[in-house]
Amino acid sequence: IILIKVMKENEIRLIKDLYNHYDQNQEVNDEYLKSLTENYGTIRGVLMNVILKYDPEAEITDEYLHTKLKQYNIDLKSTIQENDANEDK
Repeated sequence: IILIKVMKENEIRLIKDLYNHYDQNQEVNDEYLKSLTENYGTIRGVLMNVILKYDPEAEITDEYLHTKLKQYNIDLKSTIQENDANEDK
């Protein structure tokens, strides 16, 4: 359970850093984070969609996502498993 909480903290840090980079006026609070998760699912989906929102011309490859998640110590296996589980619903 602690590992999951740490992963979530890393995901939150990544999202906050993203908004810090693209839109410093956007308040990234718990409610906003929840809406991002509801809209985009996994951290991969959030990452890709936030980047495309602010940089529509960006080419976001799996390699880029993998590298970015790794930088924040986010376990790729769990993000893929979450994604697979969401697709099964």
